[in-house]
Amino acid sequence: MKLSFGFLAISLASAVYGEKLKISGLIARSPSFDGKVSLHIQRGDTVEASGFYIPEKLNQGCENDCLYVIKYDEEKEPVYFDFRKAVYLYNGYTYYLEYQNKYVGGTISIDKRHPNSALLSLSSIEPYGIYFSGKYKPEKIHGYYGENTVFKIVSPTVQLKYNKHHYYIIYCGEELATKEWDDPEETGCVGKPINECDTFKANIHSYVPSTISIDKRHPNSALLSLSSIEPYGIYFSGKYKPEKIHGYYGENTVFKIVSPTVQLKYNKHHYYIIYCGEELATKEWDDPEETGCVGKPINECDTFKANIHSYVPTLVKGQAALLNNVPTSPPEIDVPGPTTIDGVVCLPPHIAYQQFDPLRPKSVPTYPIPTFDESKTVGPNAVLDDDVAALLKSLTLEEKVGQMTQVHVGNFLGCDGQINMTRTIEWFDKWKLGSVLENTPNQGGYWNYLSPQRFANFSNTLQQVATTYGSKIPMIYGLDSVRGANYVKGGVIFPTALNTAATFNPKHAYDAGRITAKDTRAAGVHWTFAPLADVSMEKHWSRNFENFGEDTYLAGEMVHNSVKGLQGNYKMDRSRIAACMKHFIAYSAPLNGKDQEQRLIPLNYLMEYIVPSFQRAVDAGVATGMEAYGSFNGEDVISSEYLLKDLLRDTMGFNGMMVTDWGEINAQHQKHKTAFNSSDSAMLTLKYTTVDMSMVADNVIFTNDTINLVKNGMIPESRIDESAGRILQLKKDLGLFSQPFSDPALIDTVGSAQDVEVARNAARESIILHQNKNNVLPFNVDDKVLFIGPNMNSTRFMGGGWNVHWQGPSDAEGDAVYDGYGDTIMLGVQQITGKPTGWYSGFDITGKRVDDYDELVRLARRADKVVIGFGEKTTTEVPGDINTLSLPVDQTELVRRITHETSTPTVLLLIQNRPFSLANIPNWVDGIINAGLPGAYGGLPIAEVLYGKISPSGRQPYTYPKMDYQSKVTYYTGIWNEYDPQFAFGAGFGYNDISYSNITVSSTDLRPGSPITVSVSATNNGKMSQLEPVLMYTTQNIRRRYTPEKYRLRSFDKKEILPGATVNFSFTLTAEQMMFYNTNVEHVLEEGPVTITMNAFNMNNVTLPIYLHTN
Repeated sequence: MKLSFGFLAISLASAVYGEKLKISGLIARSPSFDGKVSLHIQRGDTVEASGFYIPEKLNQGCENDCLYVIKYDEEKEPVYFDFRKAVYLYNGYTYYLEYQNKYVGGTISIDKRHPNSALLSLSSIEPYGIYFSGKYKPEKIHGYYGENTVFKIVSPTVQLKYNKHHYYIIYCGEELATKEWDDPEETGCVGKPINECDTFKANIHSYVPSTISIDKRHPNSALLSLSSIEPYGIYFSGKYKPEKIHGYYGENTVFKIVSPTVQLKYNKHHYYIIYCGEELATKEWDDPEETGCVGKPINECDTFKANIHSYVPTLVKGQAALLNNVPTSPPEIDVPGPTTIDGVVCLPPHIAYQQFDPLRPKSVPTYPIPTFDESKTVGPNAVLDDDVAALLKSLTLEEKVGQMTQVHVGNFLGCDGQINMTRTIEWFDKWKLGSVLENTPNQGGYWNYLSPQRFANFSNTLQQVATTYGSKIPMIYGLDSVRGANYVKGGVIFPTALNTAATFNPKHAYDAGRITAKDTRAAGVHWTFAPLADVSMEKHWSRNFENFGEDTYLAGEMVHNSVKGLQGNYKMDRSRIAACMKHFIAYSAPLNGKDQEQRLIPLNYLMEYIVPSFQRAVDAGVATGMEAYGSFNGEDVISSEYLLKDLLRDTMGFNGMMVTDWGEINAQHQKHKTAFNSSDSAMLTLKYTTVDMSMVADNVIFTNDTINLVKNGMIPESRIDESAGRILQLKKDLGLFSQPFSDPALIDTVGSAQDVEVARNAARESIILHQNKNNVLPFNVDDKVLFIGPNMNSTRFMGGGWNVHWQGPSDAEGDAVYDGYGDTIMLGVQQITGKPTGWYSGFDITGKRVDDYDELVRLARRADKVVIGFGEKTTTEVPGDINTLSLPVDQTELVRRITHETSTPTVLLLIQNRPFSLANIPNWVDGIINAGLPGAYGGLPIAEVLYGKISPSGRQPYTYPKMDYQSKVTYYTGIWNEYDPQFAFGAGFGYNDISYSNITVSSTDLRPGSPITVSVSATNNGKMSQLEPVLMYTTQNIRRRYTPEKYRLRSFDKKEILPGATVNFSFTLTAEQMMFYNTNVEHVLEEGPVTITMNAFNMNNVTLPIYLHTN
């Protein structure tokens, strides 16, 4: 739809000036330019307009599809159109870039933010923006980086700020001199190089400054020392006070001096030449009081010149040897497409539509897997390496606190959704940032899903800034790669952690970790916030799919192998990344089932059922950890000395780096009301815990507060050294000091068919068959099957949250965002049957009816089989909070009608984050399959199970409740308690009849220090090969004073059993496994009879009694 701009002007003409009108669309130049501008209505874009103005002309040269907005004459009411991209604006004389009424680009007109000032372009040099006044369109403007920015120039010049008839020499935001000068339009100087403009030279006193030193932040610029003016800018700190200082206001204060002199910062016996806060050179030098140089111009002080090498230094700030060879040039990666205009205005908070990244990795079919010795656990050490300790000692307080600060990458985006280099440099230079997190699509970036090439280019750019500015220490990039590189286009998205637990095969946790690490490192990211080591304790919780089930032994084995896969020998293997055990601790047990809510858990319960899976992460050498949101037993986790010091460090022996969750330090005063202010929040965390890094995300409040706390004596600097040291050691361990950039060779392996098959195998083993009345499954390829449900033909609904975006792909993106990656159930069915199969949505993903149920019932009568897929919208964290586990009425009603009004066998297929209670549905349907969230490549494995290409082998990794009241029930409930869920922990079976026999033990007496061997035989009486998991439980039938659990999982194994074959399974059981924590939080052992049970909750279970002794 197009509306002429003339129509828009007429419709607005009668409006009162200033009235806001909202118009959906973008203003764009028509390809067949006729002097008019058209309004193109386009999905989701909102434009705000006020007033009206019809331009006289739009004659700026531009390719098709250039976007325009009309700027006003000085005498007319402005019209502002607010949208994603900065555009050319017209004011009757010239064009310039503006966004949201703010100047954002290379300009050819007055800067509206600085009335009466302007920009200057010199054709013989290449400035990044110099003040100028007039109507002349400059030839070489390379973008604008913000107010008071110091600009890179090829030859010495001055920076001018115009105010009526006066120009000011500007450096680092200070006005150094002022001189009256004629308007450049009248002098004929417009656009000329300043050294060719006699009028300019005459009025600015030769204007070319003598050079004091090189400013490292802007390598080709110089410092001013003009003998005829009064400059501002002497930096000084230390015990010596120079004679000619007109007032002292504290360290790093800018002072006015009468005559030019050296700028010094004193530190024991070293003086640093400083300008704008940067140490430019260092040289040992005698006390200036003794040399007679105090207050003298530097070119008159022989002692100074002799010692500072004629005072034009080429020295750089001294650093420890570890930084001497850090490369600052990233590899070249071809990334075509839009480039940033370095805008200073960020995108609106809501972006209706983002562009699809056309780039894709090569995705080689196979690749060699690096081989490094992983026979021994590789993890963080308690003591810093010597070179790390030396580097730490060389850093300033500000640099050390900067290492402890992590911000999200949205802070570095400009108005076009691309990186804003000025802001990026400013943050790293000023705050010495040590870490970033997140990906640009989640923060409103231009692209909705970054290819590994584009992601690597982005991360390499940040890394180049980090190694060039501020502390010059490589930053560490953290990302939620929780099941594959789920934020990297083409990266294989694996089944969720809960599905991986359902395989009861830890190899899949390891393999997923290894491939996740490789694909994440290909994008230039070094650290993942995974695995989630919590255990599932509240079925309403929106993040159940992210953990490894409700049993601490199962979760521990999976977590251990996940860490091993992610890290491997990470101190040598540069295809691995740092893992992060989270969320420490008990995050998964919110009292009301809502994310981030309080947890009330007895300490003995904590130690018995929650700590062990985290301990297994520590045992695996996990490099980092993340504390949990909210409170534990009324105390904020973020300031808990018991949890984050006594338990984490002293009891569990964790030596790695600890990061907060998003904004948790400031949450103490902003949300929890457990601190007075941000400074108090930082003080509580630093004083009582061993947290090392603040995921402060979108500000540097923590940085400022921490620096001030140390300077004011509230926190000792030694506490900062502990955390900064652990962070630096992690960076060294990951190889960032030798190669901080991404390895382009890894990019080609992203999305390899080799990796896809690994993901599919994990999905195959995770699918759980719970019900198969009358052998409704498997289907025959000739069966006429009616598929109903929105998840039948969707890739995104098999992935869950943390999949492309935080909350998964948007409705606008749909499955198109995968762009050829992954598959759907319907594609899998077509691959098996050889023909396309129709499907009906029936209801939307929220369960609301969208199809005619009468028609679906008629179709079901004509079908041989019906499959109805239940699921939920992709979500996680607070947005995924729910109030009930009950299914939507429309979903239940469809199943009722099909099963009651037809005789067609019906199978229920569950594809969901958490277990929704099924009420009477299991009594109505013939088959039930729980596929969980099998990942982007789960479609074919589900089809293979439906059609009998494989026999399902998954087992339930959590208790599936019948009703809401069972949401907190676990299988290890008390021995006398009711345990009557919909599906029990460990439940599930295949298409084969597996019988168990010959359960034996090496001894019926179990004693401390004397393990026993438990064996059992399993026979496949079916016609298909069967992967069979065997789960060994114990029940202590009598445990004095403390109620024993109904069952406890002690070990498991999974093996393939061919048709007619018998396979032996053997397990080791120790008395130490039978120990438990009493209410005094003592780890104790009680004598009594014990029953060993194989497959406790399946029909083929077998048992054997033994006796437990305490000595």
